[in-house]
Amino acid sequence: MQTVFTAASALNVSRKGRKMKICKACDTEYSDELNSCPVCGSNKYYSAEELKEEEERQKKELQNHRRSVGKGPKLKYRIRQIAAILILLILISVPAYYINRNIQYNREIKQLYDIGVEFYEDGDIEDAIEYLLLVPTNSKYFNSAQEILEDCYARYIADIEKKVNLSLKENDFDTAMDIVNEALGVLPDEKMIDDLYNEVLSKYKSYVLSKAKQYADDNNYPDAIYLLEEAYEKSDFDVEIESLLSSYKNTYRDAVIKQARKMLDKEGYEKAMGYLSAARDVLRDDEKLNQAIEEFKQYQPVYLYEMEPYEVSQYAEIGNSWMELSKDNYGNQYIERSVLSPASIGFTTGTGHIRYNINKQYNVLEGTIYVPYESRNIKSSSNYLRSFGPTRIWIYGDGTKLYTADKLFETDKPYRFSVDVTGVEFLEIRLQGGWTKDDGTGLRPTMCAAELSVRKK
Repeated sequence: MQTVFTAASALNVSRKGRKMKICKACDTEYSDELNSCPVCGSNKYYSAEELKEEEERQKKELQNHRRSVGKGPKLKYRIRQIAAILILLILISVPAYYINRNIQYNREIKQLYDIGVEFYEDGDIEDAIEYLLLVPTNSKYFNSAQEILEDCYARYIADIEKKVNLSLKENDFDTAMDIVNEALGVLPDEKMIDDLYNEVLSKYKSYVLSKAKQYADDNNYPDAIYLLEEAYEKSDFDVEIESLLSSYKNTYRDAVIKQARKMLDKEGYEKAMGYLSAARDVLRDDEKLNQAIEEFKQYQPVYLYEMEPYEVSQYAEIGNSWMELSKDNYGNQYIERSVLSPASIGFTTGTGHIRYNINKQYNVLEGTIYVPYESRNIKSSSNYLRSFGPTRIWIYGDGTKLYTADKLFETDKPYRFSVDVTGVEFLEIRLQGGWTKDDGTGLRPTMCAAELSVRKK
């Protein structure tokens, strides 16, 4: 252990009359007769001057320490005085703050109570409830507020029941539901309001089920489905409504697909696809309906006017370069370049034909037969008819007659026709006959064919 030298050692005074040295390296005291420190081996030691300076320094430190000890009690006393003053200020100010705050709080509660009472006296029950409910339990106005609230509840519920019953008599379920939902916002925990809500919901459900059945009995499934979908959400997803909705959707979808197949044969692809698309607006994501629509796309017709004819004879014409034939006797307009009609060379005419190579790719030929507007007054006994008589139209497949069009005159309505052309390679439309004016301006057909198309079946 190192030795800390003192004033006695600083003067090199010996113990028991011997002079001593102090090692600078380890502060060990050893005999002056030794040349080096017996502990660390160092030969350096403190001189007499250095030891005297160290003694002076230690004296000064001791004096300073005594002075500081003397000032301590006075400083501590002053600190205690200041702390006491601060604590006293806090004890005075904090209660005053809370007293003022409590006074302000009571004023605000009194204001809420007074406003609620004023609304109550004016008959504004809903606003009275809103303000009186804000009066806290620890307020002196609480009991009085509760007494008024009891009367408010009774009057408010009676008024709600009256309004709801009036709406239910008119089957105005939306208004009835809105009234009850608003009442639940005012009195969320009131059992009578909950019971009223369930009553409205029950009557609404009965009405919806009955009305939907009426729609279905009239085959008006779209309106039945729309009604049930709306009711399903409003009734918190009622299971019975969901079951009936699913049943009607399936019935409607199957009926639509079946009817579309009939329309495809009788009225054409566009009508059938339009019918399916309208049903998709009702059924939206119905998988079977979407599959049917994809299936029907393969039946999309190819119009003959989009094909290059294989052959056109001199007494047949596609479109017309000198006469308007694209409008019928009822004002319906057809694509001009789709119109097929007999033709003449001056007063000379015969049986004409237009031939197409459909290469056995299709199953059905469809089109429209009609009386052109210009021939709307030509009768079957007209003197203007040529020797061939009124216009005739035939359909042939590979030389075999497949169809003979009905004769049309005057006010006869246009009609759609459909012919099976399965396995036909060359499709042929033959046309003959018509009438002419005395000016020799050419043959005018008593009927035409337009918008002919072929499709797969």
